[in-house]
Parts: sequence; structure tokens; C-alpha cells
Amino acid sequence: MIQRSLSHYPLTGLSVFGTLLFLTVFAAALYWAFRQQNASLYARVEALPLKDLEPMRDGEHSI
Repeated sequence: MIQRSLSHYPLTGLSVFGTLLFLTVFAAALYWAFRQQNASLYARVEALPLKDLEPMRDGEHSI
């Protein structure tokens, strides 16, 4: 059924290109997120919600 419907689709090359582009960007994002150079950055960022830079006074909002 899929083969029959795809045989009438004129832009199969565009679909293949789009799929390969998506996979390439996805793989690059995974590589960038899990590389070892980001370990110190992630350690700083994960501690941010726990660290108060300035104590807030009564009635103040952070936003």
C-alpha cells in the first residue's frame, strides 16, 4: 500500500533529502549535547536553580 502511494509521488528525492537532513541535524545535536567539553557548562547550569544570587525581600517576585 505504501509502495503504491509513493509510486505516484513525484518528489521522492526531496523526501529522501529532507529525511537525511533531519537525521544529520539530529546527530549533530546529539554530538553537541553529549561531548565532554560541555561537562563543566552543564555542572554550572544545573546548579543555577539552587543558588540564590541575591536574597529576595518579602513581597518581591523574581519576574
